[in-house]
Amino acid sequence: MTHVGTPSTAEINGNLIALNALAGIPLSSITGFRAPFLSYNAQTLKNLAAASFTYDSSSAASVPVTDPNTDAFWPYTLDYGMANNCLTNQDTCKGEPKLPGLWEIPMYAFFDSRGASGPHLMDPWLDGADGSTKVNNTATLEYMKATFTDHYNNKRQPIGLYTHPIHLSKTYPGVSPDSKMIDMINAFLDWAQEQQNVWIVSNEQLLAWVRNPVPISQLDTVNALKCSTPQVDVSQKICNGVPQNEAGLLSHCQFSDFPFYTCYRPTAPRHFGTPLPETASAPRAPAPLLIIHDQSGQTRTASPLSEDSTEMGYIPQYALENLKRYAYKGVDK
Repeated sequence: MTHVGTPSTAEINGNLIALNALAGIPLSSITGFRAPFLSYNAQTLKNLAAASFTYDSSSAASVPVTDPNTDAFWPYTLDYGMANNCLTNQDTCKGEPKLPGLWEIPMYAFFDSRGASGPHLMDPWLDGADGSTKVNNTATLEYMKATFTDHYNNKRQPIGLYTHPIHLSKTYPGVSPDSKMIDMINAFLDWAQEQQNVWIVSNEQLLAWVRNPVPISQLDTVNALKCSTPQVDVSQKICNGVPQNEAGLLSHCQFSDFPFYTCYRPTAPRHFGTPLPETASAPRAPAPLLIIHDQSGQTRTASPLSEDSTEMGYIPQYALENLKRYAYKGVDK
């Protein structure tokens, strides 16, 4: 896809199709969205609602919780419009856009010693702290702990760690992350877990609890907070993200800007049949190659909407009718 701000319907729905086709993620499991460059408008939110997303997380909470006018709200629905980014997004807020059932999870900023004048949002560990132009892991850890403590001692608003994986991944092709930076982030997570009644969760898990809150004594009844591991025979060849199961199934898509591996897309003539062209996903062709044949002659395709790929091997042919609810005009029969 083209990763543009205020993405169009084709961009949004194309990403859904590409994630399903190339990663095997059931469409029903793709529930949240964040706009590229955090650039969105009212129409973006309307497009998300039309595509049946559960939540958006593109807005920023940029006023410290210690300020009486903080915008660090707990997740909320758009039944009565947006409540964040009101000064920068002129067509939102003041009751608009009204999108009942669509949730907004604000991105909660960290603040260094300058307070509201020193916010840090995406990849905060890449920023200089306290006005400095140089990264200082010690100073970053200090203000991350301080902001966390403000949230903890205020109304227990959530706080998030937002990053581009390329900056921290030890397995991304051609990337050598700063090990000291990774150690600092792990030190913060270790420290946070030492605080009483603190949980490290995903946005999806956070929202599951917000929608149906229960006391601490009943947390073990919340399905979204249960960590279960599928019991899959290591000898099975399944595209499920487990190295032992995926061994021999992965193809390497060596695009210069975004190299990745997939179980569902061939990259070399060793596959049976006519070799397919190397074509990147684009809004008009988000999944140019849906089906591949491996050396055993079996077909691997993306998981249908209602199925879970974690326990499936060679999945039945991808059903285009599952995409009808997205009204994507770029898909041919």
